[in-house]
Amino acid sequence: MQPLDLNPTWATAPVFFFIVISRYALLSGALYFFFYRWRREALASTKIEARWPKPEVVRREILWSISTSAIMAVAGTAGLWAWAHGYTRVYLDIDEYGWGYFFLSVPILMCLHEVYFYWTHRWLHLPWWFRKVHRIHHESVNPTPWAVFSFHPVEAGIQAVVLPVLVLFVPVHPAALLIFLTIMTVTGVLNHTGYEIYPKKLATSRMGRYVIGATHHYLHHRKFHCNFGLYVSVLDHWFGTEDPQYVATYQKVIARRLRLFGLRSVGRAGAV
Repeated sequence: MQPLDLNPTWATAPVFFFIVISRYALLSGALYFFFYRWRREALASTKIEARWPKPEVVRREILWSISTSAIMAVAGTAGLWAWAHGYTRVYLDIDEYGWGYFFLSVPILMCLHEVYFYWTHRWLHLPWWFRKVHRIHHESVNPTPWAVFSFHPVEAGIQAVVLPVLVLFVPVHPAALLIFLTIMTVTGVLNHTGYEIYPKKLATSRMGRYVIGATHHYLHHRKFHCNFGLYVSVLDHWFGTEDPQYVATYQKVIARRLRLFGLRSVGRAGAV
């Protein structure tokens, strides 16, 4: 693999921090503004949990996420250093592996990340680790989009190290890395919105039932002992950690959304 013609130092970390915190602020901030400010009253009946989080909860989520962003910046700098010194499998010439592998490398990274996330997540639910580390994230029982990076520094390190380790072994183009990081962040933020955005039949369709959304992850925050996945619930199904009430809960949430928009449609038709 091509080494990077650059010699990054720890002074590079603030640049990574700015990138990570900006991405977090833009995505989480946009969804928080939409659901919790601009459309708060209009969409209140469709919220997964009727209660609204207290301001101090939101502040705590943001502060822990800033801490996590700093740790991710350090991990990013370490990964860049490893690339610069030829230790990674990062490549620049797409022809080296072809376009087919370029697009395949994204789901490969997602699958490996899913396995890593699932098992480290279950490990963090062991009593000592949960009490000392993971409880920070679960203090957001009714999470907002700001909770996506709300981690204890130890957990932040566990989550941040995965990508620098993966690129040591998996050939990947920087553009594919960017796609993967975007999917990872968007998925995490959507899972913490407190609102279900997916369609009515997703939870009961053959493939869609494995897609993790806000309702699925909300049940993890609420019940603790189930729904450990990130992108898909395949491992939850395989290892018996899928909440048996997920589909019923999903359908109740969707029914509230359909009632709201159904009433609005009737109102518009009556006005005509």
